[in-house]
Formats: sequence, structure tokens, C-alpha cells
Amino acid sequence: MILDIDKRIRLIQHYPNACGRNFYETLRVLDTLKLTLFHQCVSPANWQQGKEVYVRPGLSSDAANPLFPRGFNEMRPWMRSTTQPDSDTAS
Repeated sequence: MILDIDKRIRLIQHYPNACGRNFYETLRVLDTLKLTLFHQCVSPANWQQGKEVYVRPGLSSDAANPLFPRGFNEMRPWMRSTTQPDSDTAS
């Protein structure tokens, strides 16, 4: 179970005893929860540090412009990809 700083449950993982656990998935979830807590973005499935994220769908493009100074690629009004905020990786 993972709780956020407001003591809200953010993740509950329950595996049957016969299944293996993926520790890297738990680390990935921690990374994405930290990122989305401080930035108005969401991460896709199998997201990794330094990869593109999406602007939060409920955020208008006008409101997103100052939050994402490097810009974003708008495929649809609700689907806008951008580089990871606070990412120093140059790929």
C-alpha cells in the first residue's frame, strides 16, 4: 500500500501467493506518483524516468502553456504529450 503526503491511498497491490512480484513496477509507481503530485501531468503505461508524459486532460491548453515551457505536442485536445518536467536527460 502506498499513501501520499495527504494520507490518501494511492496504490494497493495484492498478488496471489503463487505469483511473483515485480519490485521495479513498485519503483515505477513511486516515481510517477512523485512526478504527478508536483506537476499537472499523467504518465502512460510502462512509463520510465525521462520518457514523455501527457498533460493532464482536464487542463486547458491555455493553462498548460506556462506550466510546460518546453511546449507540448497536441494530438487531440485531451491528448498532449510533452517532455518530462524537471528532466535533465537529453535524449
